[in-house]
Amino acid sequence: MPILKVQNVAGNLVYSTDTCPLTVTVLKTEIETCRGIPVSLQQLLQGTQILSESTILEPAALALTLVVDESPLFTWDVERNPNRNLLDGDASTVRFREDTVDYVNVLTCAPVLQGVHFFEFVMHHIGDEQWCGVCCDRAFAGYRGESDCWLYYCGRRWSKRGALHAPREHQHVQDFAGVASGDIIGLLLDVDRGGLTFLMNGAIQGAYRVPARQPLYVSTSLDMPGDHVELKKPPLADCPQSAMRALDEFLTSEQGIVADLAIPVSQDEAFLSDDSDLTDPE
Repeated sequence: MPILKVQNVAGNLVYSTDTCPLTVTVLKTEIETCRGIPVSLQQLLQGTQILSESTILEPAALALTLVVDESPLFTWDVERNPNRNLLDGDASTVRFREDTVDYVNVLTCAPVLQGVHFFEFVMHHIGDEQWCGVCCDRAFAGYRGESDCWLYYCGRRWSKRGALHAPREHQHVQDFAGVASGDIIGLLLDVDRGGLTFLMNGAIQGAYRVPARQPLYVSTSLDMPGDHVELKKPPLADCPQSAMRALDEFLTSEQGIVADLAIPVSQDEAFLSDDSDLTDPE
């Protein structure tokens, strides 16, 4: 007979064990193995008290409550960034305080491991260039961090053009609309099937394949002092249905390449269709 039970907020049984005593860390690992809920997103409560990782659990008459907390998926990990002394921020907001290095990549506290998710990057201030998207490895954090990545490049301040860069920074794949301070970059990410769609102010820009069922960190690259990005994770229901349909159609196609979803370049912007905007004008 189980001597320790874990239930969700609705009171439904999530997990039970007859092995006691054990630590909260061990119990969370067992829940991840059994139920697929990442340890980084689990909060275990005894009554109203949040249990620490080192708490030793004894047999209990009352069930523990499991709360799935997704905030690590949209909280910038400033504390563990190699260049944290150059950053300001709290939770979902990060600012570039001082550019003693050329740029700093900032990642979220936890990677997305499964499911379909919708994120928004609120670009409060762009000094020159910025990149927003996802990457595979924590090694991407900081200055000169390296990892495979899939990024919305905002473009230079004197240019009207942005781009999709993949699977590395500066590897141009497709033109996107340029991004200005105050704009919102949307990211629809399907980790299970391996694909993403970028939006700008609600307008679809393009889709691309990413590794399926592999951890992906949400990331931003800050370039100039004052750069300021806020990361939000609205409910999936708030994602434009057109983006949901576009990503589904892209992932069910056999192409495996960029979908033809980008906003056409206007006649006035046609002269920017080459790489002339990637360097400063003379």
